[in-house]
Amino acid sequence: MVAQESKKTAVADSIFLQSGNVLILEDTFYLPETDTVIFLPAGKTYKIKPSPYFKSDKFYDSLKSKAGNTQVTRMLFSLLFKSSSQNISNKKPITRGEAAFEPFEGKTIGAISLVKVPVLEGSVSDTSKVSKTWYGKMLNRVHMNTRNSIIKQNLLFKTGEEVDPFQMADNERILRQFRTIRDAKIYLLPRVDNPDIVDVKVVTQDVISLGGSLEYSSINDFNMSIYDRNILGYARDFQVSYYFDEHETPKHGYGLQYRVPNFWGSFIQGTFQYENAYFRKQISANLMRDFFTPEIKYGGGATLRRVSEYYQPLDTVFFEIPYTKNEASLWLGRSYQIMKRTNFIVQTRFSSTDYVERPKVTEDSNRYFLSTNMYFASLSLVKRTYSKSKLIRGFGRTEDVPKGKMLSLTYAFDNNEFYNRNYWQVKAGFAEYFKNVGYASANVGIGAYRYSNHWEDGVLNTYFNYFSPLIITGKSSFRQFVNVNYVRGINRKFEDVLVVDKNFETDHELRPLGKKRFNMTFESVYFAPWYFYGCKFSFYNRNSINWLSNDNLFDKDRLFSSFGAGVRILNESFVFPTIELNFTYYNSPGGYPNTTDLRLFNNYPGDFLEMQIGRPQVLPFNN
Repeated sequence: MVAQESKKTAVADSIFLQSGNVLILEDTFYLPETDTVIFLPAGKTYKIKPSPYFKSDKFYDSLKSKAGNTQVTRMLFSLLFKSSSQNISNKKPITRGEAAFEPFEGKTIGAISLVKVPVLEGSVSDTSKVSKTWYGKMLNRVHMNTRNSIIKQNLLFKTGEEVDPFQMADNERILRQFRTIRDAKIYLLPRVDNPDIVDVKVVTQDVISLGGSLEYSSINDFNMSIYDRNILGYARDFQVSYYFDEHETPKHGYGLQYRVPNFWGSFIQGTFQYENAYFRKQISANLMRDFFTPEIKYGGGATLRRVSEYYQPLDTVFFEIPYTKNEASLWLGRSYQIMKRTNFIVQTRFSSTDYVERPKVTEDSNRYFLSTNMYFASLSLVKRTYSKSKLIRGFGRTEDVPKGKMLSLTYAFDNNEFYNRNYWQVKAGFAEYFKNVGYASANVGIGAYRYSNHWEDGVLNTYFNYFSPLIITGKSSFRQFVNVNYVRGINRKFEDVLVVDKNFETDHELRPLGKKRFNMTFESVYFAPWYFYGCKFSFYNRNSINWLSNDNLFDKDRLFSSFGAGVRILNESFVFPTIELNFTYYNSPGGYPNTTDLRLFNNYPGDFLEMQIGRPQVLPFNN
């Protein structure tokens, strides 16, 4: 029996759920592999529908039966596939992160328990899932989960405190940002004997911590890395890299990196790096604690770095300038929560750059190599909340989407070896999700130095990003993405220029350069309704137009455009990330050739950076 309409339990009740159907609650779902009984509290609204993955699993079962004829095919099948029924594409609109916790606001937190679901074939939305394949069972057996002590260090709440819906949502987001954790979900369970007390269940799913990467041009030019993101379950991250180029001196190189995401529950992150290769020699240490929730009062960081590398002017072919510099930075900040989710942040920072090896520098030449001390002060007002959804920049894990408003003012005093000057900067931004319209964010920043009664080395930088709601047509769905960026230099004295995609360069590696750039990119993403035992597909079309110039920006002779299409394939059973195949045609104005590019690569969707308040710094120009 399948109920198509929503039902509400009048009293605490048991629901019989047949295999092949899915029980849908307000904030989660359950999809059993066999007939089962689910107990629901009184007043809980639910639906029972046929699982869209059921036919896929039947196909899988048939394929599995055929693959079981030999030991080799059985092993290969178990290596590549797992049951698709463990994941359902979240096609709900974007939802507020705190919404699921609002019914429990003000209730007392009781016992806190931690639950780990299997790395492979597990689900934070259905903790009853267990591994079925030999490969999944083996990896789950040998994998060392993130230790309970590490999870507890990253919890913002304690037994006896009152439930704060925003704090719970923030904590889910913090856990999901951990490199060792694929997904996380927090459940609040009212006690039967005392509904004013809620027990907290924190459910996490790890990622496979051992991995590697390879960038290969030829047997004479490649680099490779191996890493462990979760050493002994303590969330320590260690990476070893090897570089080889037969035509460079030295031809062999290596690098080491060690990262700690949270020192002893202080939320201070630490990164330590050493590199010794033909292109760079460096040693660095960085400690940082940002304002990751509105309740964080103090933030800051410290950086020490010594680096020797080459500077390559973009307007000169085959020309490299060696240099060595020492860098040091210290910044501190204090946040005041003036209203719920609204903070006033005061920050100060000192940074020093000292070039110990460089070409000859004068007040008017080679200003890139100026040694300088800079003193920053900034004031920021930010209001920030988060929503969550899926099928935005990737698919699989939950994505946290920031919303809010931000305004900041920064002043800096530049004390360099030839002169002193003042720097002023203003930034403003907003991000919001509009029902039936989509998500939009915009950011504008302008900054410049004041010297001898005129402005110089300034930057105007604006961004606008948009994605549509998930538009569902039958069993298919798609989103539309739009990104717009305008940047221009203001009386630039440094040898800085703007560029566009490297594929627009000539055979002699001369690239288009300018002091003004306008970019607009349109991307349509179609999420196919096909499931191949948990494997999901999306197709996309990406069109980009770029104007780049020193003078007349929107001149047709300065228009660089590209037209591309591709497919993304994801099966969460794979150790690999999303696989992407892309074809792009680059259309250039006179003097630059039209080219095409076909690439097969791994795609790592980035996090949303809107509404982030970091350390005070000068607006970058040539990024």
